[in-house]
Amino acid sequence: MRIRLAAAAAVVALMPLSACSSRDNTPETGTTQNPAAAFQTIFLEALTAVEPGLAADPDAIAKGRSQCSVLDDGDSDGHAAAMRFSTTEHPLTDEQGMAINKALQLTICPPEK
Repeated sequence: MRIRLAAAAAVVALMPLSACSSRDNTPETGTTQNPAAAFQTIFLEALTAVEPGLAADPDAIAKGRSQCSVLDDGDSDGHAAAMRFSTTEHPLTDEQGMAINKALQLTICPPEK
């Protein structure tokens, strides 16, 4: 379990965050790369590191975006994320929820500056 959480943290830590500055992750430079898609891919990789199989959920990105509002309200303890992303096949702990929240904050819903 701790290895998976560490792997999720490592995946997210390797992300190139410097090219994006706004909530919707639009690039500061005139690149043709789609940063939103890249952040979604990295988020899905982090989900897989937290619990294999979570990224296979076709609603994973939508669940992540919904979780952004919880994070915006200041609730990052992990319980809400664990409940949102848990399935009968993949029940999650609050600790895993915290890892998901961290991945979200660094990818598809970073804190507003």
